[in-house]
Amino acid sequence: MPLCPRRVSVGVAFLLVLWSASAGAWGADGHRVIGEIAWQSLDPATRDKVKELLPQGRYQTLSEASVWADREARGKKAYAWLEPLHYIDLDPKATQVVVDSINCPKGNCVIEAITRFARVLEDSNATRDARIEALRCLAHFVGDAHQPLHVAFTDTCGGCTVRLQTPGGRMTLHELWDVELLKEDLKRRYENEDAPEQSDEEIMSKDVTPHWRLLARELMVVKTPEVVETKNGVSSDWNPETLPSDLDVRRWAMESLRLSQSSLFHVTGEITDDYVSRAIPVMETRLREAGLRLAAVLEAVFSDQRLFSKGSP
Repeated sequence: MPLCPRRVSVGVAFLLVLWSASAGAWGADGHRVIGEIAWQSLDPATRDKVKELLPQGRYQTLSEASVWADREARGKKAYAWLEPLHYIDLDPKATQVVVDSINCPKGNCVIEAITRFARVLEDSNATRDARIEALRCLAHFVGDAHQPLHVAFTDTCGGCTVRLQTPGGRMTLHELWDVELLKEDLKRRYENEDAPEQSDEEIMSKDVTPHWRLLARELMVVKTPEVVETKNGVSSDWNPETLPSDLDVRRWAMESLRLSQSSLFHVTGEITDDYVSRAIPVMETRLREAGLRLAAVLEAVFSDQRLFSKGSP
């Protein structure tokens, strides 16, 4: 995503233009993992309400709707207003996530975006088109808030200016965490060395379970008090105790900030297989947390309690 565009040099700004054309937090498959975890975690009644806002077509599932803000809206003039909503950029010395006129001018940052679109979904007077768009954006931005480099520092533009040599080739730190770690994770788990990657066309035209969905199912059965393991590998019997009760978006962003300050994100030069092996569990944890929290937000939004409109979350 195009990070910290408000406070960069001309040279870095040019780099970010190139970056924004090709990358998004977690990449498409990462957002699909989050959307799938959320969908499988929903109360059946809530799932029916969400389904009403998933019209037939390319974005008819929550997992695909989660990709819309990157795949469909990116680069279109009509959606230019979405660009700064994918992240919040912070001073390199920041120890807290502060939402103010500097870090989040006019409410244009990922933290305020989540609340904004949740309120649209709560508004029964909003048009159906507005609520469809709000669902797509909410699903995406909850994921973005859990990508540590989207709670970004201005000095490296969220890792966009940090060049690395990785087992997969030369790339930026941001690209490594957006796309390549998940790609490597899926390859290690599900692909033989000679097996071709699954294309969108193959997945949609054949009875194929995509690798990202297999990962979502595995992440849902991690044995913690928050999730329930079933014979199908997903939580089919909804239980409110399986979802986190914390809907504090700033707290989620603080978790990302703390991670972005860790040694995993302060690297230069060559990235080793050992680094990748240490980074993948961190990535998986954030994907799982994002999916469960997205489900919790949707449960709150469709509960008729109007929690976000009242400001209580």
